[in-house]
Amino acid sequence: MDWRTSLLLLLVPSTWASDYWKFKCRYEDTRPDVVCISSLGIVGVANNKNYSLSMDSSPYHICKPPDANAGAHCTLPRPINSTGVKHNFTFAVEAIDAARWYEFHLVDDQMTRPLWGNYSPSISRRDNVVCVDGQWSSRNSNSTFKWRVSLLSNEAYDARIISHLEAGFSSPQDVCFRMPPYRYPQYEVRLWTRYNLTGSPWTKDYYSFNVSGNASVPDRPPKFVPNGFSYEPRSTELYVYWVGLSMLEFGGPDFTYILESDTGDRARLENDYHAVFYDWDPTKPANVSIWSQNFLGKSVNSSVLKVPILANSQRRDPQNLRFNVRTNSLIWQPPEESKGHTGYTFFWCDTYILSKFCGSQLKLEELPASETQFRFEGHWENCLWGVAAIYEDNSGTGIHWVFG
Repeated sequence: MDWRTSLLLLLVPSTWASDYWKFKCRYEDTRPDVVCISSLGIVGVANNKNYSLSMDSSPYHICKPPDANAGAHCTLPRPINSTGVKHNFTFAVEAIDAARWYEFHLVDDQMTRPLWGNYSPSISRRDNVVCVDGQWSSRNSNSTFKWRVSLLSNEAYDARIISHLEAGFSSPQDVCFRMPPYRYPQYEVRLWTRYNLTGSPWTKDYYSFNVSGNASVPDRPPKFVPNGFSYEPRSTELYVYWVGLSMLEFGGPDFTYILESDTGDRARLENDYHAVFYDWDPTKPANVSIWSQNFLGKSVNSSVLKVPILANSQRRDPQNLRFNVRTNSLIWQPPEESKGHTGYTFFWCDTYILSKFCGSQLKLEELPASETQFRFEGHWENCLWGVAAIYEDNSGTGIHWVFG
């Protein structure tokens, strides 16, 4: 008598989608093998399991047991006829007193990883839409395919795939996608594809080409951070801070920022995050404007930062700022002027050793007026910490810094 008849036998036709994601088979590109991996097992049985796999009623082949990194690994000979054929798999999981068999039905395209071969498509572009056509479907038995498109510049971007009709083409294309709303950058386009069937594998490598947009002036200016200034009375220097543009938004080469006040003063750019006005007159209010600029010119619009009178304004300063190393906290006392005081903005940034300049983008968090300390969860070495008191009439005196 076959030993299998003495076991608890469970034959499970796996029609559930969740089971199919736990069982995958691949034809190896350069070897005459079928490799299958499964994470299926017998619920409640932890040890003494054997794994085996049969394809199209062939003898069972022993599988490598699963480990912490992967499921059971099975290798079978590739069938002679493997073009458009539906194959039946029986995956067996056996323990001392129990056994379970799972049945799966896969067609060849579900196990085949497409190969690019001598793929050399034509690239068509209309405005911000790109279509790629190399007769891929007809070269692959008119099967249907899924595509994935990634655009790489200074930042990675997953493109949105659209139909050839939405792209404005009457004839089918391999794949069409929309470019980002940024005109200038050159992108490396990377394409992956697979058969449009459950569990079918993506191409191992990608097909790539370059595409670029037309240069233009930047579409927008940067944005000043709230209360984004600090004043040094001894040196009469005013520092201003903003959130810069993404590199994809530069619009062209020679990108920079330009700043000036309505009193005619021009700022010196320290880095991509802040600038300094020298010989600032604290007895007068002023508006500071900032533009984005490249080799074609500056952005049409600017952002404006209102700077109040800063002379004799100490009553609106947060008081007695100090850093507590033990609690990793910045502590302060409320400003003397309480009328119209609504809260605080806490700032921090990385800085260079023994430098008062931010070497990274300014980060911030708003706090209610009742909070007079901020516990920082990150590292504090070589950081600048700052607090600004917020007033209803925007008469706050800006950021007051402490070196961590």
